[in-house]
This record gives sequence, structure tokens and C-alpha cells, in this order.
Amino acid sequence: MNQVYKSPIFAVTVYILTIIVIVIYLIFKYNHKRLFTIYNVSIYIMIFSYIIVTPFFFNDLAWLALGRMRAQPFYPYLYESISINFIGFIIFLLSDMYFEKRNPDKVIGQKTSRILENSISYHGVCVVLVIISIVYLFIVFKFNGGLPLLNGGRGFFYDSGLVSYIYQASTTMISLSGLYLGLYWVNNKKGMWLFIWAALLYLSTGSRSDVLLGIIYPVIIAFIIKKHKRLKVKYIVLPVVMIAVVGIYIGVIRSGTSTSVNFVSQIFYGNNFSDIRDGAFMFYGYENNFNSKIVFGKTYLAGLLSFVPSSMSNFRQEWSFGRFSTEVLFGMKNHFGMRGGIAFESYINFREIGVVVLSILNGYLFANIEKSYTLNFYNPTQSEEKMNINSILFVKILAAIQGFCINSSGIRSIYVLIVYLTMILSVKTLLSANKSKKTSLIRYE
Repeated sequence: MNQVYKSPIFAVTVYILTIIVIVIYLIFKYNHKRLFTIYNVSIYIMIFSYIIVTPFFFNDLAWLALGRMRAQPFYPYLYESISINFIGFIIFLLSDMYFEKRNPDKVIGQKTSRILENSISYHGVCVVLVIISIVYLFIVFKFNGGLPLLNGGRGFFYDSGLVSYIYQASTTMISLSGLYLGLYWVNNKKGMWLFIWAALLYLSTGSRSDVLLGIIYPVIIAFIIKKHKRLKVKYIVLPVVMIAVVGIYIGVIRSGTSTSVNFVSQIFYGNNFSDIRDGAFMFYGYENNFNSKIVFGKTYLAGLLSFVPSSMSNFRQEWSFGRFSTEVLFGMKNHFGMRGGIAFESYINFREIGVVVLSILNGYLFANIEKSYTLNFYNPTQSEEKMNINSILFVKILAAIQGFCINSSGIRSIYVLIVYLTMILSVKTLLSANKSKKTSLIRYE
């Protein structure tokens, strides 16, 4: 079967089939008023990356970023990456449509979501953001000598033991705070400066795509909903294009050459939309340096154990997906890991059954995320204006589990979310207790 995936005829057939399924999917989303939501920008990035950018990976220029001068030796692995990832993408899209249509008014974990919503408060998020900001700034100035965005020191925490763990947790919490405060500001006209502070602080980590897509884009969508009472394509296109241009342009500036030629080159030959190319490179390493051995879930287990710092676990040092995709397959050191596409990790762990099962689970979780959007943020069939901001953190839990299906490293976010929610609840409890105490004193007096 491995040779079938490397066949150009098979890869082209799957490519064409994917385009057909995408058209059906877009019609489905349009008919269900979910063509654009605060969550589904990742789908459009995958569509652009897979359908538009993938043909450019057969050009030599696309491989310079990986230190390779010629693309031709990697053609069989490109076909393999296209075949396996596109099959996974097709199953994901079909599963999403099925589960969105089935029980449209029910979302998994609704009771848990309500419990979490009652545990969250605006003031709790503000206090936690202040605490986490202090922790983050202390770490970057103490151990990195400045902000990672400005001094190019994003790798300082890669193998820094407990410091690395705290740093990554603090940046995740800053991102969560920025998203929550941005949506809260749109909905309640309060918290704008804290939102800006969180967004800028997260940008200082150097993660420009996460800032633009994880914080700014959802806030823009919420703003459009709030202002126009409806969500149409004409309101969305310009902000999406601007976000993409800004994100890529920042990357070009960081590379040191900001010409228009380099800007276009970054889109089609750079690392912004390179999942299929990286998947091909990893399939090359998987075959030639790992003998294509089945991993049997070890990278997923390492992901589940991500609450244990890598410096304290030999198993995680060897099998966490980021390290496996670089150190194990290629001997690369101090690399954050590569993205192999929507189905690469499931395939090397469990072969075809893994691709099918995890793609279905991926679609099921994403369908629930999309349904949560309709139930909590924007329902075009109702005139009632509602935006349940507190539901966003439960959705982030679903998103972390969904991300785990694609890349096992994403499960770490769940553990950080648990700590984050515990901190917010603790602050909320303390503030409520203090308020009750003051009320009792006033009554006593």
C-alpha cells in the first residue's frame, strides 16, 4: 500500500477528489450559516495550503528552507504526503458535515461547559493576567535578556527544564486571556486596554500567527457580529486578507529582506503553509532513518504525559512529536518540531486505521465547536442578540483535544487550561469572600 501512496496517479486522483469534497463542504457551511465563524479560520488555511500551495512544492525553491537544493528526489514522498493527508482531510470534512447536521442543538459536554462558565469572571481573568504577565516578563528578561520577538531568542527555553515549562504555560495563559478579554471588550465595552496589553505581550513571544489567528481574528468576527447583527462574506474578506498579509509581512521582515518578490516567495515556497512539504520531508526521514516502523501510539502517549517536563522524562525526550519529527528522524537539535499535515502522525502510529479513526474524531470535535458557535455566539435564525463569552474557554478545551488528533503536542494546552481555570476560580472566590466580608462589616456598623 505504501507504493500506492507514492503513485502520482493516485495522488492526483485524491487531490481532485479533495477539491470536490471541499466544494460540497463550502456549500454545506453556507447553507447552515457557518461559512465564517470565530473558530473555522483553520479550515480555510488548510484549504489554501493543501489545494493552492501544494503544487509549488514540486519546485526546487520550496526546498531551500529545509536545506535541500532539489525537489525531484522528494517527489515520491510528496505524493505520499498528498495521498495520506488529503485522505485524512476528506474524512475530516465529511465527518464534520455529518456531526454538524446531527443533533444541531446539542454540544458535547454542555453540563461541564455550564460549570466552567459559572467559574469564570472578568475580574478573575484580569487578576490572573497581571500575575502571569509578571511571571512571563521575569522569565524572558532573566533568562533571555529581553523579549523573544526583539532579540530572536525564541529557542532559549527549548531545553531549560522547569523554566521552559513555566514559560510555555505562561504564554498559553496570556493567549487565553487576550482572547477572552478581546471578546469581553466587544460584548461589554470594557477591558480594551487589558486586551491590547495581552495581545502585545503574546506578540512579544514571536508567535505572530497565534496572535493574529488565535486572538485578533476571533475578536474581529465578534466585532462584525456585534456591529452589523449579521455575518456576511463581504464583511469578512478584507479583515482576513489584511491579517494574512500582516502575518506574512512580519515574517518577511524578520527574515531580513522585505522585497515584494520575497513576500510572494514566503507564501508559496516558505514555511507559512508548508505542512504537505514538511510531511513529505518527514516521510523521507521516516523511511530512510526509521525504516518506516510503526510507532504504536508512543508519540500520543508522550503527548498525554506533557504535564511532565521533558527534562524529567527520557520517554518524552525521545517520543514527544516535536522531538521525534526532528531529532529522531533527522538528528536536528533545538528545533521546535515540524508539522506533517492533518494525518501524518496518526498514520505513522496506527497506519490506515489511525487515519480513519482520528480523522472522524477530529471531525466530531470540530462539529461540536462549530455548533457551540451557533448556540453561544451567533444564531442567524434568531433576532435575539447573545454572546456567551464564558463559553470560549470550554471550546478551547475541545479545540485542544481536536488538535491532539492532528499533533499530539497540542494536548498540553488542556493541562494549562486546567491550571488557568483553577487560578481564575480561586481569584473569583477570594474576591467574593472579600466582598461578602465588607458587606457584613457595613451591616454590623
